[in-house]
Amino acid sequence: MRNRLLWCIAALISAPLILGAGPSCGDDRPRETVDPIFKLRMPSSFYETYFAEAPQELLSRCGVRVEGKSADYRYWIFASVKTPAGEFVALGGEVREKSKAGMRAPAWKADRFGSLDLLSGEACKPISWPIDVFCAPEGGNGAGPPVSQATLDALAADAVRRYTAAFGSGHRFVQELRQQHVFLTDPQLGFLAAAVERGIGRPAKTVGPQQ
Repeated sequence: MRNRLLWCIAALISAPLILGAGPSCGDDRPRETVDPIFKLRMPSSFYETYFAEAPQELLSRCGVRVEGKSADYRYWIFASVKTPAGEFVALGGEVREKSKAGMRAPAWKADRFGSLDLLSGEACKPISWPIDVFCAPEGGNGAGPPVSQATLDALAADAVRRYTAAFGSGHRFVQELRQQHVFLTDPQLGFLAAAVERGIGRPAKTVGPQQ
């Protein structure tokens, strides 16, 4: 399923953003972290400042083992919506391999895919990468259930709301999309482009290349 969707994923991934940060001997954070919905690349400090951090309790409930044997995770919430089936939450952030005994912990790396999970009571059902579900919601992508278009629309609207607030305005959000060459032109992602249009109050063409 994921191989079949690579072309759809490629439509969102932007050209790398070169961030002007000097080296630091004590800094183990990645220069940029990739969000799981728009694939924007921003400094970790941006997400720490403007996005809610996913608590360890949530990550543990969803099978993301913060203190597990394989990896540590540092996730933020990029979108969420409550439905009769439960709450859908789109997570993304950073990951690092577990350090071996007596060895220095590896540096954190951007998690390019993130996770879309369904919370219901005390249970959490991982569905798939957010972009997988956005590209093929009817398939359910493995263990997760199919996701309705209404839920996708609500997730997209909430993601736009969070980014608009983070950048201070819809205009600045769209400017960043353009600067990073993130153009929502894939037909299967039309609902995401429409959410940006509604969120910034401008025609959908503003999220494509400037003419």
